[in-house]
Amino acid sequence: MGGVLKRLFLVLILYNIFFSKYLSAADCTDVKGTTETISATCTNGLLIKKDGSHVTINSGVKVKAAEKAVKNHTGATNTTIINNGTIKATNDQYGIYNEGKITTIDNSGTITADRKTIENTTGSTITTITNSGTISATDGHGAIRNDGGTIGSIINSGTISATAPSAIRNYSGATITLLTNSGTISNSITNNAADEITTIINSGTISSTSKDTIINRGTIETLTNTGTIDASGAGDFDITMGTNGTITTFNNLQGNSTSDPVTFENSLPTNYNVIVNSTSDYGQIEFSSFSGQANTTINFGVYSSSSLTGGTTYSSVIEGLASSNITNTSGSFITGGIRNNWTLENSGTTWDLVVADEINMAPDTNTSVIKSTKTNVITGINNLATVTEANFAHLNTYDCDLFNEKNACLSFGGRHTTISNPTTSTNSLVLVGGYKFNKNLRVAGFYHKNLNHKTPSTFELRDKTPLYGALIVWNEHADKSGYQLKFSNAYQLKSAILIRDIVGSAEQGKGYTEIEAQSYIAELRYGYNILENSMLSPYFATKISSVQQEGYTEVGPSSPLTFNRIKDSSCTIVGGLKFNIDMTMDLSLRGSIGVEYDLIHKVDKIEPTGMIGLSTVSLENEFNPMRPVLSLALDNYLSSNEKITTTIQYQELSYKSKAETNVYVYYTIGL
Repeated sequence: MGGVLKRLFLVLILYNIFFSKYLSAADCTDVKGTTETISATCTNGLLIKKDGSHVTINSGVKVKAAEKAVKNHTGATNTTIINNGTIKATNDQYGIYNEGKITTIDNSGTITADRKTIENTTGSTITTITNSGTISATDGHGAIRNDGGTIGSIINSGTISATAPSAIRNYSGATITLLTNSGTISNSITNNAADEITTIINSGTISSTSKDTIINRGTIETLTNTGTIDASGAGDFDITMGTNGTITTFNNLQGNSTSDPVTFENSLPTNYNVIVNSTSDYGQIEFSSFSGQANTTINFGVYSSSSLTGGTTYSSVIEGLASSNITNTSGSFITGGIRNNWTLENSGTTWDLVVADEINMAPDTNTSVIKSTKTNVITGINNLATVTEANFAHLNTYDCDLFNEKNACLSFGGRHTTISNPTTSTNSLVLVGGYKFNKNLRVAGFYHKNLNHKTPSTFELRDKTPLYGALIVWNEHADKSGYQLKFSNAYQLKSAILIRDIVGSAEQGKGYTEIEAQSYIAELRYGYNILENSMLSPYFATKISSVQQEGYTEVGPSSPLTFNRIKDSSCTIVGGLKFNIDMTMDLSLRGSIGVEYDLIHKVDKIEPTGMIGLSTVSLENEFNPMRPVLSLALDNYLSSNEKITTTIQYQELSYKSKAETNVYVYYTIGL
């Protein structure tokens, strides 16, 4: 018995010595919880089945399996894998195998396999792969292989490598939206036919020792290289295109500073932009073997982040192209208000970028603001005169005072408005309704919809709301003799397009904004029956009004300007005389003459920003504080409660040399 116990004790000691580490190892076959932390070595891998699983592998911990060290199952979505340790396929392939949806792979440790280290299968998705560690494969099937799936972003500041091409492979109709590399990718990136990489941004190193570095048989929308793309094998190219390969835009800094231009084989990119940091740091490229390919011409340009020096020649920016292969050999580069005109000049098939002396655009831009923007702002304010002016050609004709048994009134008609210098016009539909409470008190409301606007080529207006408003009127006597007191208001909102014209070196700019106007008016008048058929009415009115144009930033130019909000507000008095003459039983002639004067007027200055050296522009010097107001109307009575009215109206507007004329024809019926 004692011998048996001794032997059992010895077995336990040996077990603890040789197998304790396996006892402490987690059983990681299935990830059962939504949040799992792997803190001990796993030799049988991880299987993720549960939706929303969050798996963290601690530093120093290994997750291993013969293949598929970590498998994200078909039904597992929104999976997060954070690896601070080691994920390793010990036999053949698949460090991480995804057939579901992985939201995040964040690797600061090591993920390794013989091949297909991270495999994204057909129809599967990985939203983001972030690597600051090492992802490696020992053959060319890919350290990251997107095999018919979708990868949103690969963000690499570490190392992604394969001992044979390719470190990253897009395959079988796969898509990678963004590949950002500030670390090292070796060997090569392959984008196969029918596959797409939307954007590659490289500030690190992408290299190959045995084959071309970027092999594109599919589509790459944008490739921006401020780092190094290098194929060191004899006769190999940095970038090579397959028969149907397409790169839409290639932006490149590599070349002059490293004495190693990018070498590019076969079909040309649609757009090629050189990046220039300084006179000793700018991109160079050598094209080869593009004859007979799908694309044999490029649009050349200077990348937007570049910094050009006037009066400088940047040598050998392009080699290998003839004039027929470049669609444009001259252009302008604008930044911060400085224009650099450039040309490509060649000797044989080598092209130099020659930059002319700098042109300061600020003086011409100031002129364009004065000539175009200022004019457009004034045009916008004047076009809303229908709202803000105490022009009784509007607020008095937008009245309805013909009543019948129901004490109601309805009017509808059309108005044509013309504003001079520059000429603008509108055709409008007007509806007015009124109600009489008693012989002394009535109300009315109006609706004015512009059917179209005819404006100058640099200015466009559209209604966002109709012009609408209301009024209330008290009369001392039913025949409108004696005192009359009227209160009224109006409001409108319009959208506007303002175009700033080219002046000299200044660019054209287009702005989209809104213009809002509102006014409040109080009028007192006294009616005298000077003859049996005639009435004369002196009147006095006060008005508070404002027009506000919202600030905007231009679209289109290389150096867009931003304009501030402009508010024009005033307190105005109006005085004059109205008359009414009954010429026959059916015809009446009405009219008014008056003058309006702004007691208080404030308007903001135009303050453009976005370019050094711009000046503010005042509108006050264009302002006209005293303006005549005239109207003449003919009422043709069809019956005692029906009439057709034709009105002609004229007034000078708030800004000099501008006037408004209206013709308004409308039908009124008393109900």
